[in-house]
Amino acid sequence: ERGAVEQYLTDKWFSEPDPEPISAVHFTPTPNLREGTENVAYGAIVGTLSATDGIGEITYSLATGKGDADNGRFVIDGNKVKVAGEALTAGTYNFRVKAADDKNEVEGNFSITVAEKSELPTEGLVLWLDAHDYDAGTGVWPDQSDKNNTVEQTSASDRPKKANAEELGGKPVVQFDGSSYLDLTWADGSLKPDPNHMTMFLVIKNESEGKTQVVLGNYGSENEFAIIRSSQSPFNVVARIFGGGYSWDSCTFTNDSGPYVLTFDWNSSLMRTFVNGVEADTQSSTRTIDWKNTTIGRSGTGSTNYWQGYIAEIMIFDRVLSDNERQSVEEYLYDKWFGSL
Repeated sequence: ERGAVEQYLTDKWFSEPDPEPISAVHFTPTPNLREGTENVAYGAIVGTLSATDGIGEITYSLATGKGDADNGRFVIDGNKVKVAGEALTAGTYNFRVKAADDKNEVEGNFSITVAEKSELPTEGLVLWLDAHDYDAGTGVWPDQSDKNNTVEQTSASDRPKKANAEELGGKPVVQFDGSSYLDLTWADGSLKPDPNHMTMFLVIKNESEGKTQVVLGNYGSENEFAIIRSSQSPFNVVARIFGGGYSWDSCTFTNDSGPYVLTFDWNSSLMRTFVNGVEADTQSSTRTIDWKNTTIGRSGTGSTNYWQGYIAEIMIFDRVLSDNERQSVEEYLYDKWFGSL
């Protein structure tokens, strides 16, 4: 008798209810789908399917009927909707999906909207390096700006390697191992913005901490600039403009290792930093930048302070971009290297 009562109570209060047949299908689009980016290229995932209820395995497939006008632009892989054939351009795409379980099937109409391609600003672009272009065999990293700056390492033993970053979906990066570096020779002998304005974007990851490391720049020299991983806990990544007597103005990005898109701008009185498009810090600085020939992967002056990490892309402007321009570059870089912002 006791056993029967226990079984009754267990079944009543703890047993899982019998599953219901599938009753609805849902679609969640990938955010920030934009023309010209990798998240609308062939094979890209534009959204994910799910269902309400369901008995046994649920399968998804494209279905004919109302709302199927653009079915041919997609394929379904498991519960992922992917681009089939050519990359999507700006516009709205409609498709119809069937979801089926062991007892029932339902259909639904869905759509995605692809935004127009962002036009990147080019006015004032003084350096543009993309890891896709780096030649590890010669140590030459071509500058895509029209300034024809030289970025290279003539010594084979000091050259950074070209690698594929798992966090970036296997995309190429320039890998600095803590003893390699590249020389950056400005075409005009120095970067001396007039007026004292600058905007910089970097896609990087830091891979060690505990000592001062210079991602690029001239550490500790008057009127010079550098991006640095601090030696002091919590090992912040910072931008610094140096003054005389080993002084500086510093603006913090983050203490996280990345990878991420870092943005720095300066209008001769205020420095700002951003991480993945989100403002991180603001600091005043009325110093002057006269950034002479430098290095990437260590300091170009004084102590070498080698850096360990990788770089996917660098863009530098000798002006402060508007917020809309800055955001368009941040979106471009994030979409290109990570998928969407």
